[in-house]
Amino acid sequence: MAHALSTVAIGIILGLLGLQLASKIEYFTHFIAPAILILIGTFFIYQHHRHKHFHLHNTPEPSLPKNKIIGALVIAMFLSPCMEIEAYFLLAGAKGVWALISIAVLYLVISVSGMVLWVRLAYKEILKLNWHTIEHKSGIITGWTLVITGIISFFLS
Repeated sequence: MAHALSTVAIGIILGLLGLQLASKIEYFTHFIAPAILILIGTFFIYQHHRHKHFHLHNTPEPSLPKNKIIGALVIAMFLSPCMEIEAYFLLAGAKGVWALISIAVLYLVISVSGMVLWVRLAYKEILKLNWHTIEHKSGIITGWTLVITGIISFFLS
């Protein structure tokens, strides 16, 4: 929830900026917002190729109490919002307040329910499957999703 709330908070600020820009700059929604999606997607693809991946073979036992570990995780998740989705908030803000509210609610529902579902499935031993390849390709998947969305946005706006 902390991760989703910080993402939505930043997203609403960007969405309101998009709303202001759309009313002042006519071509914002047609050129600038899709270009931002494409640039961010390109950045993620580029970063994927620069990414150095490591593995922990011997994970240490936690030495802190459980409540401190949980507190640290909540803070860490709040301070690491999903920057990939922020361009969508900017684009939604350019379409109006209802589009911004819709994407915020949709993101909260999908993110929180998705995380709960994945944790539940992981608890039921889904980690026995080999997710290593998808993990290595996540930057490319995210990047291409943003690039394609930017191209589609260009033709739809």
